[in-house]
Amino acid sequence: MWAKIVSVAKYSPFVLVIIALSIFCVWQWRDKAQTAALLTTSTQQLQVANLEIGKAHSQLVSEGLIHQAALSSLDKQLQDEVKKRKALITLYAQLQAKYDAAVEHEETLTSLVEKLSKAKTIADLTEGTLFYKKTDGTLSEVTSIGWNWEDFRLTLKGETTTDGLDSNSVIKIKHNVSYKLHMKIKAQFIQAKLPNGVDTHYAKLFELDAQNKPIGELELTQFEVLTTNALASKMQWWNPKIDLGIGAGINNKLGFAWMGEVGVSLSSYGKTKNDNSWRFFRFGIGVTGEKDMSLTFSPAQWNLGSTGVIPLISNTWIYPFVGTTPINPNVFGGLGLSVVF
Repeated sequence: MWAKIVSVAKYSPFVLVIIALSIFCVWQWRDKAQTAALLTTSTQQLQVANLEIGKAHSQLVSEGLIHQAALSSLDKQLQDEVKKRKALITLYAQLQAKYDAAVEHEETLTSLVEKLSKAKTIADLTEGTLFYKKTDGTLSEVTSIGWNWEDFRLTLKGETTTDGLDSNSVIKIKHNVSYKLHMKIKAQFIQAKLPNGVDTHYAKLFELDAQNKPIGELELTQFEVLTTNALASKMQWWNPKIDLGIGAGINNKLGFAWMGEVGVSLSSYGKTKNDNSWRFFRFGIGVTGEKDMSLTFSPAQWNLGSTGVIPLISNTWIYPFVGTTPINPNVFGGLGLSVVF
């Protein structure tokens, strides 16, 4: 009995390391859960719209909801294109803006179309027509008054003509107006990722002059963005990776055991196939300190570097394992550290 106690005490530093690592893992898990709860509140605040600075109301929703919301709002041509390509819409933004511009005291060019009247007296003038007296005393009929005005955003043309008399014997004046709008608009749209991973969206709309310089900003009246977390962590059931690891533990004889080994894990949980925070179903083969072959199994590995808490570490994994030495039968268990390739 005392021999067993002495054997455990002999390797007490290793036992303390295991306990410390276990406490550290639990602390990391609790800290991550508390941080996630805080980020939920801050995320809601950060995604609120502020139209004065061009900030959108950003909503994080599922890909399916984005696709349906966007598809129902697109014109038929775009709908057909998306369906034809079997595309999945992953970000949808909708904004409205208004722009008011006024021009005062601008001169317009006019031209008078006339024909010489053959009337000799007032009684000979045609009813419902417009005349003016020239400097030589003759009368000339005004058939139309044309005018036009143009700047960098608008070409405006008009024509005024007479159209006989109405039922009250009042002359009718007809106005024809045509215009061409050739405004130039510049849009700036950005998606910004904050340090906590929250996406925010900003847009600015400007009117440009003839030299393509901004001269006015359109006022946003609505700005809604639907997006999804394209890099949300998910399970990859078949994603084998090889790693190199070292492990230490206690065997069934309460003796200290350590080994170097090569392992392969079959599944993962993370943002991509190469960006994982967890790996599962690891099998290892290696050599113990007594130069005996070892076979180990670990249900899960956790990436210490995924928390960002430990500087300079981004691909270091910790895992519990059980194993055996088939040549000189022993069973052991402990903790290991590995680097995944």
